[in-house]
Amino acid sequence: MQQYIEFALNSDDDEILRLVCGAISDLVAVMGENINNFLPSIMQGLFNILKSGRNNKSTIIPALDAVTTVCAHSPQIFE
Repeated sequence: MQQYIEFALNSDDDEILRLVCGAISDLVAVMGENINNFLPSIMQGLFNILKSGRNNKSTIIPALDAVTTVCAHSPQIFE
């Protein structure tokens, strides 16, 4: 699963980025702490979306939502 998420996070297609951000939010909400092993690479991909100047609002908003979902459901990764 992780390799597919990472692949999608590196896409240049805004639609794929929006979909993977939504999938990340859903997975984190459902899996909780069980997804912690995947979070470093997932968070890096989300931060790359937010940092790049090539994405529009319709991509940035789902990425922000995914980051906040991770923060809400897995706060221990930030300790």
